Amino acid sequence: MRPDRRLRNFLRRDRAERRLLIEAAARLTALRLYLGLIGAARQPRLYGRAGTPARGEEANRAIRLSPAQRRTAARIGWAIARAERALPFDVVCLPQALAARRMLGRRGIASVMFLGVELGKPIDEVGTHAWLLAGDVSVTGVRQAARYKSFASYASGGGG
Repeated sequence: MRPDRRLRNFLRRDRAERRLLIEAAARLTALRLYLGLIGAARQPRLYGRAGTPARGEEANRAIRLSPAQRRTAARIGWAIARAERALPFDVVCLPQALAARRMLGRRGIASVMFLGVELGKPIDEVGTHAWLLAGDVSVTGVRQAARYKSFASYASGGGG
């Protein structure tokens, strides 16, 4: 899509959507840069305390969202996806999940991030993936998650 068309589409949005898109783009950009600077070895401390996939599923089932929180979580997922497509660089699944988790937390909404590995591939071709759930809302990366076996989960209590 041409830049002038993107701008027109952006300006047609209501103020709340524009703010959400700007926040998503800023968080995605910052996280992409930060994750690139700190290297893979130090990234896990950003995730929080690791749990098993079963613990993550249990924590996610315990999340009860009000209708307003459910709408907010879905809008954040939408904003992350739209902002990622509009940025002039690729933002892979991990910074998307981390950005969405931070945006949810800022609004007091709990979530669970899962990390998974692709099965059935030679070791040098194995891919990894991150996805984020907030109760019954699929926030980021869930469509692709079916191809991956989760090996860790990171629950967020919804604080800041």
